[in-house]
Amino acid sequence: CAHAGAKPVIAIAPWGLLGLLALPAILAIHFFRRRFRPRPVTGLFLYGAAVTTVAAGRRRQKLIWRASLWLELAAALALTWWFCDPHWSDRERARHLVLVLDSRLRVAAHTAAGPGVDALLRAELDNRIAALDRDDRVTAVASGDPPSLISGPAARPEAARAALAAWRPDRPWHDLTSALLLARSLTGPEAELTVVSDREPEGLPASVGVLARGQPLPTTGFADVRWLNDAEGERLVLRPLAQGAPASSALQVSGPTGEVLMRMKVDLPQGGGAAVIVPVPRGSAESLTVDLGSGKDPLPEDNRFVLIRPERTALQVRVALPDPLASAVKLALAALPDVKTDGTSAPHLIIDDAAAQPPLGCWQLRIVAGSAKPSVGPFLARRGHPVLTDLDFTGALWTGGATAVERAALPLTSTPLLEAGEAALLSESRRGRDRLLTLHADLAKGTLTRHSAWPALIANLVAARRAALPGPRTVNLPLGQPSLVTLPPGATALVLEEPGGGHTRLAGDPDGEVMLPALRRPGLHQLLLDGPQGLGPWRTVNALLIDPRLGDLHDAASVTRDATPTDRASVERSRSTLSHLLPIVLAAACALAGWWCFRREEGLAS
Repeated sequence: CAHAGAKPVIAIAPWGLLGLLALPAILAIHFFRRRFRPRPVTGLFLYGAAVTTVAAGRRRQKLIWRASLWLELAAALALTWWFCDPHWSDRERARHLVLVLDSRLRVAAHTAAGPGVDALLRAELDNRIAALDRDDRVTAVASGDPPSLISGPAARPEAARAALAAWRPDRPWHDLTSALLLARSLTGPEAELTVVSDREPEGLPASVGVLARGQPLPTTGFADVRWLNDAEGERLVLRPLAQGAPASSALQVSGPTGEVLMRMKVDLPQGGGAAVIVPVPRGSAESLTVDLGSGKDPLPEDNRFVLIRPERTALQVRVALPDPLASAVKLALAALPDVKTDGTSAPHLIIDDAAAQPPLGCWQLRIVAGSAKPSVGPFLARRGHPVLTDLDFTGALWTGGATAVERAALPLTSTPLLEAGEAALLSESRRGRDRLLTLHADLAKGTLTRHSAWPALIANLVAARRAALPGPRTVNLPLGQPSLVTLPPGATALVLEEPGGGHTRLAGDPDGEVMLPALRRPGLHQLLLDGPQGLGPWRTVNALLIDPRLGDLHDAASVTRDATPTDRASVERSRSTLSHLLPIVLAAACALAGWWCFRREEGLAS
């Protein structure tokens, strides 16, 4: 019930004054207190404690100020003190400052004077929060995917200053919308919402404040870095980029111990880049470092990256078909890179016409002819199957399809993938992760092997089998991008170990595939598998903090705009331990003392 003003006043909870009603109630009880009435008796045997009767007085008596009365009044006053909670205060309304911190890497860019933009923002925020009253509140949300609450909600200024001192913008590119929605959901219309960044975000409402200290400086960096290892050999594909002004940089590739393997000068136009392909010498180390040279670059974090060598595995295919069928299959396989058809003792894929199933961990494509009539379509394919991706058999004369009777003889788990009328042309059955496919075709009589869809069918089969090999699809991937990992046979889950030591357990689907979530920290992430000795290392994934939008400082600016809240929040008072317990202790002590005094006074009166 205190009014706002420059000088402090005593603030109390007005409803607590109702406790003062206990004072007249206590006095009324003592005005009509109990008393002893004298009674005459006829014998001494009737005189004693048993004949002493207590009667309630009906008339107003003279008030006797005994110790019990004073103690009862003191206990009532102590309870009223606790309910009113009197304290010094200079106002009844507080400020609630809500900060949305842009945590993208570009906010850490250096300024022309030297310090980073984030350092300037932290210093100014610290001064703003230090000027707040102790009853003011601060909520700080760091942007990200997802955003995180680093202070609050409605934290005291001291706690908010400590949280903001540890804030660092080091996250990949993301949108600020989710952080703004989180901040609004945690606060009300009375909050002063301010976005802290290196520029004013587009489409921001006028009621939202802005604190930006960015500077439009030219930068250089890598827009993309890749290490390719395929049939064409090992090579680095690099794309350096200059933004804001043309630049000339010294591109360097070095080994893990610092030895320089290649150095070249790269001229970069403004707003453009250059594609650079660097052959990797044979016998190179398992990791290489590409460096564009930081110089006076305000954002040197995107000028240097460490890449790890991607694993290259040749697909082993065994062809056990009579000629000329084997020739048609091998001709299609010969056009595919990293496919071996000779000396395959442990094949990944078997193409034959035998009814026997292959060993576990091996795929099979059986080519058997049925007795269905030749067909030229239309062909009905199962959508989404990897073997039939982008295939069109229009114009092909298909002979040897499976009739309805022959389809009934197939295993119960068999599923038709390609049909023409009632004839099944391609069917599949599953055995765990293995795919057992049957191609119902007479390749010698039809035109399938001379159709453009034939090599595409073999290529899709090889690509699907290669994708099912154990290991990650990509070992050097941009930060924030999800990726697929195929587990080895028998494994059902893996553990992702982050560079800081955090562990996340990820379960695989029935095909043994695990979707790695968007990695949030740059560096090497270890993939661990459960074994007899516990968790053991299996593969390594390298997360790169790379995105051309992170190095774009062209629109950076220094902006200061105050937020416009619709109201002020009520002060949430937290009592100290002394003010919370002292009235309760005094009330209890007075009540006990009053009860003792009352019993003593009653005994004396008796």
